[in-house]
Amino acid sequence: MSFISNLFSQKKRMYLDYASGAPISRGALLEYVRASKEYPGNPSGLNIESITAQKALENARGLVARLIGARPTEIIFTSSGTESNSLAVIGVLNAFQKTDQAIPHMITSAIEHPSVRETMRQLKKEGKIELSEISVDINGIIDLVEFKKELRTETILVSVMYANNEIGTIQPIAEIAKIIRHYKKQEPRTYNLEPRTYPLFHTDAAQAMNYIEMNMAKQGIDLLSCNSSKIYGPKGVGMLYTRTGTPISGIMHGGGQERGIRPGTEPVALICSFAYALDDSLKKLKIETDRLTAIRDQGIEILEKISQISINGDRSQRLPNNISFSVDGISGEQLALELDAKGIAVSTRSACKTTDEEDSYVLDAIFKNTNDSARLFGAVRLTMGRDTQFSDIEKVAEIVSQVIGKQAPFLS
Repeated sequence: MSFISNLFSQKKRMYLDYASGAPISRGALLEYVRASKEYPGNPSGLNIESITAQKALENARGLVARLIGARPTEIIFTSSGTESNSLAVIGVLNAFQKTDQAIPHMITSAIEHPSVRETMRQLKKEGKIELSEISVDINGIIDLVEFKKELRTETILVSVMYANNEIGTIQPIAEIAKIIRHYKKQEPRTYNLEPRTYPLFHTDAAQAMNYIEMNMAKQGIDLLSCNSSKIYGPKGVGMLYTRTGTPISGIMHGGGQERGIRPGTEPVALICSFAYALDDSLKKLKIETDRLTAIRDQGIEILEKISQISINGDRSQRLPNNISFSVDGISGEQLALELDAKGIAVSTRSACKTTDEEDSYVLDAIFKNTNDSARLFGAVRLTMGRDTQFSDIEKVAEIVSQVIGKQAPFLS
């Protein structure tokens, strides 16, 4: 048995934290190994090895572009989804500031990923932008009425994630794009730029790529972020789609790679593996979506039968692999630790916030106008993947029920 075959045959713990990072697939790992051996050259060089690496890089770029309905020149490779999000936000601001010194305005949702939320908040703190954070309803869906009211002539960027990483809610991206498109047609511009350039629309699609087909030619999205590690590819590589003509400038300096927007030698093997993983995920999209939707719905049904449990997020507009639930009187952290001790990996919120003492701002935003005490104790996030079976969710329900039983005397 080969080393790689042995890796994939080893007995594993029960993994229900795919939203934090999916394990690299066998095919993507083999592609990484192959590309590492075959393309040792620097793709910016002039020797034969470099030229071969450059061709491999552009072939991977072309494949990624084709898979999301884009042009190869619209794909910028990065190190992660977080970098892609930061590049979208700061890059749009940098490009705007080259032509206009006014303080621009940005819009995001109250439950956005930290890499967007904290980046925009920091820019606001530095006095570089004005910022509107749009509220969401009890299911985590953005308030479109409020969103329309917040659009203004100074708005240069709207960033709303395709699907939330904590509660799995899928946002009405098509409707948001439509609102922005109509606004551009009707609202006179005040900037010294081509009319109807702004607002640009960015979406973080890191959690959505496995389950929702993307077509950039039709969806009205100007910038889209994706992360390889969420789609069974390697860690350390991501992508930012930028529609042709979108004004964006780099946030780093030192090289002309990736159209001069993202300098640094491209990791060809990682990019080839990422392209393979995206292609493979889209081939499996329909089967996996149907399979996981069935497990999700059955899982929610059995969890809801347990007293004190509440399900977070929208029931229908929800990723097929996400179950988020809260238990009245028991913290999400305690439940996560109890499950971990039993060999089950789950999380309580975004992997980017697990070391932060702050409560989940996603749950705070959803339940701030309610008296729902169950959610005050946080939540457990089950995110499923290719290896997940319904029996895994049944096991979680069994353990959670036992924990609740043990805690019952202290909660009465």
